[in-house]
Amino acid sequence: MSEAVFAAGLCATRVQEPSEALVALVRDAVVAARDAALRLPPLGLLADVALIMSDARCGLTGVKLPGLDLRRYDDRVVGPLVVDRRRTALSDALASQPASMRGLAVALVTERLLEELEPDGPWWEPGALRSWLTKSPTEAWAMATQSLGQPEAHSALQARLSHMAKRGPVSFGRSDVHLVEHLSTLATRAQRVAVRQVLEASESVGEGLPRTVRPRRRSGLATSHLKEEDRYPAGGFSALTTAGSPENLVASELVYMEDGDEIDLFDVRFAEGELLYYTRDESAHLRQRRNVHVALAADLVHSRVKDPDVPWQRLVIVLGILQATVQRLVEWLARAELVVWMHPIGAGLSEEADLLELVLKTWVDIGVVKIHPLPSAEALPEAMEATLGVGETDVVWMSAGQEPPELPIEAFQHVVEATPLSGWTQVADALVRHVA
Repeated sequence: MSEAVFAAGLCATRVQEPSEALVALVRDAVVAARDAALRLPPLGLLADVALIMSDARCGLTGVKLPGLDLRRYDDRVVGPLVVDRRRTALSDALASQPASMRGLAVALVTERLLEELEPDGPWWEPGALRSWLTKSPTEAWAMATQSLGQPEAHSALQARLSHMAKRGPVSFGRSDVHLVEHLSTLATRAQRVAVRQVLEASESVGEGLPRTVRPRRRSGLATSHLKEEDRYPAGGFSALTTAGSPENLVASELVYMEDGDEIDLFDVRFAEGELLYYTRDESAHLRQRRNVHVALAADLVHSRVKDPDVPWQRLVIVLGILQATVQRLVEWLARAELVVWMHPIGAGLSEEADLLELVLKTWVDIGVVKIHPLPSAEALPEAMEATLGVGETDVVWMSAGQEPPELPIEAFQHVVEATPLSGWTQVADALVRHVA
């Protein structure tokens, strides 16, 4: 694409009235896209995505451009993004990033949208990018308006926007929000693609999971780690005493204080040990403790294959099911002390272990999920030993046919094989019902 077509695209912004102020807005994203070798859409769409991600309250302006019919483009490309349900979450995620990373975040999200709107679209000429970036905002805006008046650039821009409108509508995905939230940890393109595929698979199978489920009958509450009063004062106050710490002082004792340097009655009562303090009830905080051990057998390395009618590899779908399962368990067992142990077995699944940590990072950071690789299947019973007898424990065995070792409790087992997408949803449903 020529520099004139590239420059003219800036006039096609639909969220804000076209102006030279947009040049400064999109410049960081253009630089980030050039440095990361990302595809770029018309600059107007890049500016629209940047505005939508940075301001959750903006809307379509409806500004008409001479000779350009943008009604269908508004309805099927920009309009759906303006009203997208994930827009607020995406805006919050972008605001949490340092200013130096926001241009890259906008460029990455825009490229993902472009894969849907224009999968076989053109790349911009490096010379055109370099030339445009050397211009001041005033010069770049003047070039945009002049280029739009050129018949060749005008017709090329109209054709490209019309082509994208035919392939719409588009929407932001959960993977976009996750990408922006954890941009600093998703350093390579391979990581970003892998995480996106797992989250897309998770969202696909998650749509068929129940919103609520009746839990299995379980017995026994275990004393949780929240019993330490300095971390969670569960018991409240139970009595009064004449010995205690200042924060437990009875408020009515303050009436004995008087202004000035003279000794007052408060000082006397303090010296004689007559001040009253509340005493804390030392009762332990009890709640259900749940441990779920998920073992990924070493033979799952043979599941890195893609079946014809399924959009992802089998092992990617397995990881997506685990992500959806953790999400449901966190929602359903909010009052329990939940820990989900992920056990990739063998060195062959080291990449999947790293991918699980990236996909489940939010829950890993707060301790709900623990990634605990094992050298062999025989190490699984020992890994479970510390959680047995304290609360409830479940174990899940996922393999490509390998039998599990002898376990102290019965495992939920699934053999990963060629399965239609609807069948994967049934697997996820059976799994979450078992461990709920």
